[in-house]
Amino acid sequence: MTAVLLLGFVALMLAGVPVALAMIVASLAYVMLSGTIPDFVVIHRMYGGLDSFPLLAVPFFILAGNLMNSAGSPTASTTSRSRWSAGCAAAWAT
Repeated sequence: MTAVLLLGFVALMLAGVPVALAMIVASLAYVMLSGTIPDFVVIHRMYGGLDSFPLLAVPFFILAGNLMNSAGSPTASTTSRSRWSAGCAAAWAT
């Protein structure tokens, strides 16, 4: 039965399916063929794992990074940081 899981995952990866979807499909195929756990329970637990409040932070951090990058904020912050550190180095040198 483990061969179904591994071969299904490898076959889906070779077909160009995204990793997350390949893992989902391969694990669902394994559970349906083994028949030990009801399908509804597996789907419910998979969805319950994704329905998590901390996981919502990931897309918002990516969005914030893209917005700052398009506004030129990272360039401005690194420039101001380098000026500040140069000023601190000059103050310590005197």
